[in-house]
Amino acid sequence: MFVSFCSGHFFLVNHKYKSILFPLYFATSVPVAFYALAQLPLYLDLLTAILTTIPTTSDVGEIL
Repeated sequence: MFVSFCSGHFFLVNHKYKSILFPLYFATSVPVAFYALAQLPLYLDLLTAILTTIPTTSDVGEIL
């Protein structure tokens, strides 16, 4: 969504602002990328928790 906004904004802005837009887009996307990379291990843990199977218990065992 952010990429489509930046590309649409790029085509609508005057030519005199184009030298300012690239550093601005880069500066705003760096924190978003850092946040996404910080959340990646949590997302992978969630996926492994969802996709792993829990072993079923057997009825044969010790009687307490």
